[in-house]
Amino acid sequence: EAVRQDGWALQSASERLRGARRVVLEAVRQDGLALNFASSEIRLFDREVVLEACKTYGAALMFTSPDLRADRGVVHAAIAQDGEAVRFASAELSADREVALRAVAQSGWALEFVAGQLADDRQVVLAAVGNEGGALAFASEALKADREVVLRAVGGPHEDPWREATALFWAHPAFKADREVVLAAVRNCGVQLESAADKLRFDPEIAEAAGEQHDLGSFTY
Repeated sequence: EAVRQDGWALQSASERLRGARRVVLEAVRQDGLALNFASSEIRLFDREVVLEACKTYGAALMFTSPDLRADRGVVHAAIAQDGEAVRFASAELSADREVALRAVAQSGWALEFVAGQLADDRQVVLAAVGNEGGALAFASEALKADREVVLRAVGGPHEDPWREATALFWAHPAFKADREVVLAAVRNCGVQLESAADKLRFDPEIAEAAGEQHDLGSFTY
């Protein structure tokens, strides 16, 4: 069947086929986004189909019912594929510490979407910034002023340093003038030099370290 090759083929299928469980299962196993094209009955209430969809496209969680968004097994499958899919989980599960830890382990950016109090949970934030340094943006103010958290963040991966600016940008201002922190930051990701205090941006050792990681010509002075 066409859906075995391209799950999106379900979009053009007849109403009868969109309501055919076997066909929909084939489609979502190929592309979880196809869940959006399934009949309402399947999309909202068929746990197995939704689970399979979430395994290949975590954000498929958005297409299902509140009951399945509150199903721990379904949510675990979704965030294992895409940590940021936690934004579609029920309020109860997005506030669940275990769920949050799983989500930020898959994508540090998931910290934005877990319940607010978890942004002040040191273990959750350390896991998030260790995965993506820029996720420090979503930590509590108290943890942005925590030296261990900041060092983990500035030294963490910066897959997309322009998405939410760099970790050093979000750190407490005192760390932007802290030579140890700034040096660790630029040795990891040269772009972070832009967020350093002026007195350190022109420090020869720091500038050299940043230049080894990034084209200084792109910095703004």
